[in-house]
Amino acid sequence: MIHRIRKRMYEIVIEPPINDRIGNCFSLFILLLIACNVLVCILETEASFYELSPQFFSLFDFISVIIFSAEYILRLWSCTASPSYKHPIFGRIRFALLPMSLVDLLAILPFYLHLLIPGIDLRFIRILRLFRIFRIFRSGHLASSFRMIKNVVTTKKDELIMSSMIMFFLVIISANIIYLVEHQEQNTLFTSVPQSMWWSIITITTIGYGDMYPITALGKIVGSITAFLGVCAFALPVAVIGAGFLEQVQEKKTKEDNPERLPTFQQVYPSLCISTVINTNIREAWNAWTSKEGIESFFAPSCQIEAKVDGAYEIFFAPEATPGSRGSEGMKISALQTEKLLSFSWNAPPHLEEIRQQKTFVCIRFKKISAEKTQILLSHDGWGEGEEWQEAFDYFSYAWGSIVLPRLKYRFENGPIDWENLPKI
Repeated sequence: MIHRIRKRMYEIVIEPPINDRIGNCFSLFILLLIACNVLVCILETEASFYELSPQFFSLFDFISVIIFSAEYILRLWSCTASPSYKHPIFGRIRFALLPMSLVDLLAILPFYLHLLIPGIDLRFIRILRLFRIFRIFRSGHLASSFRMIKNVVTTKKDELIMSSMIMFFLVIISANIIYLVEHQEQNTLFTSVPQSMWWSIITITTIGYGDMYPITALGKIVGSITAFLGVCAFALPVAVIGAGFLEQVQEKKTKEDNPERLPTFQQVYPSLCISTVINTNIREAWNAWTSKEGIESFFAPSCQIEAKVDGAYEIFFAPEATPGSRGSEGMKISALQTEKLLSFSWNAPPHLEEIRQQKTFVCIRFKKISAEKTQILLSHDGWGEGEEWQEAFDYFSYAWGSIVLPRLKYRFENGPIDWENLPKI
């Protein structure tokens, strides 16, 4: 009963489904309240508005804090309904440390601190409530538009970096030139390169405050060229971003116009594939994966191996742990072809309890490159759908590629792994 209530509350206050009327109404109400808080925070700084009715601002602040406090408590209580924060203590701590959760807390904290410590004035921290307006990017079409902006910046990252570098070099070069031309003139304001950089920035951006300007003919020529190049330089990132938006819009339109286009098998059912080359002959490489001595030299400190079809392939990463949490207990070899192929079942790590009882499949292929070089091709398949399956996929992407296979290479280049003193690889 409590679990169902918590899950429903999670859907209302944190992640409302698309067609959830109550959840969407609550989100809209909170967004409107945040917008009103932004407006009130702005008007409160104007003395003529504040003096009209100080009580209104105080009452509005009190009501807002009560609502935001209730919402924060409900979010913190219901967050454990998400698999990402399911632990009753550490899950809530992780949720509370999210950037927007910290902003939510800091937005209401000054009110309570002022009640506990009357002399302290932390009203300036209330400006943090303005950051809550970013929640609007999580709703409806605005969320889609915000993702489009993010995709544009991501896909055009290199071009934008190059455009920024060009503008930076233009600032440096023009500041140095104008300094060389103007710094010897009487009553000049170009007394140093940093001072000249200020002039360069406001000239390139075409702001031109007029607080600094060249007085020599050559300086005015330099200023004119700098202003012209500034317009050209600003056109670069604008063009890059514009092209990026066109690409995103066309891609979105293509998807909408071709709904019958199905994703590829690889997109729907991912397969983990990793390859490496080790400095040993194919027989030694085979023995490393199919014998107790070989497994314990690079894979794990203990194991139980029966090199035959349907034989045990249990790798104990934590031999001293309780049964069921030591490693790949209960896993078996499903296919065996000497010095060519080894296939075995595999399970998820113990912390992924929901899918640990299910099995995926690992296939190791051995390819002779030379007398003392062997290629290892590892594929890991059989993934399901959902957050825990995705977490398991990410976990093994790192484990196979950054731990197991590098240790295998290390084993044949430096000797067996010392499990009491693990090397840094």
